[in-house]
Amino acid sequence: MGRFFWIMDNLSPLRQAAEAMAEDVFFFEPEDAYRLRGGGFGGFGQAGPDEPRYSPNGAMLDYMLPAGVRSVELSIHDASGEMIRLYESEGPGVTTERAQEMRAPFFQTRGAPSPGTKAGLNRFVWDLTVPGPGGAARGGPMVVPGQYTARLTVDGDVHERSLNVLMDPRVAADGVTVADLQEQFDLALEIQAAIEDADQTIERLRGVQERVSEGTDVERELKEIERALVTDDSISSYPQPMLRDQFNYLYRNSISADQEPAVDMYDRLEALVTELEQHKSRLERLSRMVTDS
Repeated sequence: MGRFFWIMDNLSPLRQAAEAMAEDVFFFEPEDAYRLRGGGFGGFGQAGPDEPRYSPNGAMLDYMLPAGVRSVELSIHDASGEMIRLYESEGPGVTTERAQEMRAPFFQTRGAPSPGTKAGLNRFVWDLTVPGPGGAARGGPMVVPGQYTARLTVDGDVHERSLNVLMDPRVAADGVTVADLQEQFDLALEIQAAIEDADQTIERLRGVQERVSEGTDVERELKEIERALVTDDSISSYPQPMLRDQFNYLYRNSISADQEPAVDMYDRLEALVTELEQHKSRLERLSRMVTDS
């Protein structure tokens, strides 16, 4: 027979069990959450029945509920009180789909987790991110280390706990500061705004294209704008990324690692925004021509 040992993580619910048992609804005081990236070796995907469950990255929010709860909301607020994340038990939840890349299939996760409503102990893990571009449930930047407030609303009854988000000590040892991460976060939100502006421009372009007559000079110019903004999906192998996807590439690079943003990221963003503004001005002129005709 072999030998083994168990490592148990986050026993805060056990330490607060006596206090929790005296209440119908109890929101446990959360442990500090370290701002970590990646899942660690073996930490990706769903563990099998004979495999260990690796501790997820993020803030573990535990709460106790009685039977018959109808709705639960969990919201995260920054130091100024602004809500930066909201999860609802009535939400669509998380779905996993099988997708195909050029070399191999992979599993793609969509949506945001929903807090549970079952009687007894529930655990929800906030991944320390804010929403992505356009309010997407996934793909947002990680928050900056600091103090946050987690608010649990159970059938309209509100409970709050303070939550400390700490820097990964390995990142700090590399010389990265909280100010660097704040700058990175601010840049990511700036690129997000540019992505949303580009998406709105493309949506407006589609609307104008629906109203223009075929074979006209205006239609030709609108197609030129479309080719500049939108990557040609009809090309199956390595299509040239156009402006919208260039924004997205810059965005992914800006949030991929904990570091001070490089100067060339700001330069690239400025160049892309300038190009977008040129297309917007041209679209505005063509839109007026279609309206006046």
